[in-house]
Amino acid sequence: MAALSGGCLGTVRDALHSVRLGWLGVTNYDSDPHRFRIQVRRDGDLVHDSTRRIRGGTETVAPGEGIECTWDEGDGSYHLMGRIDGGQWVERSVDAALDGTPDCATARAVYDDLDSGELAFYVRAGCDRAADREERCPNVGDDS
Repeated sequence: MAALSGGCLGTVRDALHSVRLGWLGVTNYDSDPHRFRIQVRRDGDLVHDSTRRIRGGTETVAPGEGIECTWDEGDGSYHLMGRIDGGQWVERSVDAALDGTPDCATARAVYDDLDSGELAFYVRAGCDRAADREERCPNVGDDS
């Protein structure tokens, strides 16, 4: 019976690994500038690591930018990690954040000192809703 359970779990796990990360951005809702360190892992391998300084925002403007897609368009199990100003790492599994198994997902790392004072990753199914189509990763179509 244990062998049957292992096979079933493997099938479910495989279904969750069929996602592409089509866009990743960072946004700073705080009024002070902050340094964002962002890492992306696919199937356990580091496929992106960058640091960028995002200026402080105002009541009407939240500065941000898209992250350069240093990963290819491959499917996999994506895991996002980030921290602000050298603080504690925050992690988010793209697979765990999605309801169902879309072909493609987008994500945004958001910092808002008024709300939680922590970095948060927001993940959305589908790549057709990317904030700016020119910033999407190359070879990513309008699918969901």
